[in-house]
Amino acid sequence: MGEAYETFTFPHVAPDRSAAVKDRLLQALWAAEIVARENAPARVLWGAARIEDVLPEAEPETRAEKQAKLRTAEAYPPLPFYGPNSLDTRLWPMQAVPLGLEVTQGPSVSGLEFDDVDGFTCPSCAGSLGPDRMMPQVLDGIGGFFEHGTHPVLTCPLCHAAQDWRDWRLDGPGLSFTHLGLTFWNWPSLDAPDCWRLDVPALMSRAAASPMLRFAGKL
Repeated sequence: MGEAYETFTFPHVAPDRSAAVKDRLLQALWAAEIVARENAPARVLWGAARIEDVLPEAEPETRAEKQAKLRTAEAYPPLPFYGPNSLDTRLWPMQAVPLGLEVTQGPSVSGLEFDDVDGFTCPSCAGSLGPDRMMPQVLDGIGGFFEHGTHPVLTCPLCHAAQDWRDWRLDGPGLSFTHLGLTFWNWPSLDAPDCWRLDVPALMSRAAASPMLRFAGKL
């Protein structure tokens, strides 16, 4: 069936602001008792009690590399099993792995397949363009984003105006260049009215005070 995920990214948050916005988001989620305050990446991402218990059967080099990454990871177990803002806990896959909130800082890109965006609408002329005409420009901008933090600028083939990709209207699953992401692994949808007593995405949007993109699917 695959691992379900729901990811929120904040493409307007600059690299030097990502730590402050992350802290506001976590404070809001902790105050609402959505996730625990304990940073437990081994438990959340691998279902292990300790980082040293991850991949016990793997080759030593593979195990050491994975454990080294976990030591710098940030992931928080969920609280809704007994927290006040969850309704039907039977909807939770309590044995799933990973299970919890993973926080990532640093440059990351998603939605780079041609079928991730169905169409682009130019903010200058409102012309509608297919991914076959625009995605090559998006791909060309990856290097600059990872090296310098500069977002891709897309030139409209119709009116020739050059605009930051964040100003374009995108149709489809989505595209994101971001320095901050929150991924909820194997949770019931944060929109499910039979699961939550509060609007968790709205809570995060207020805490971030910045435009937020949302992606969901299964790996």
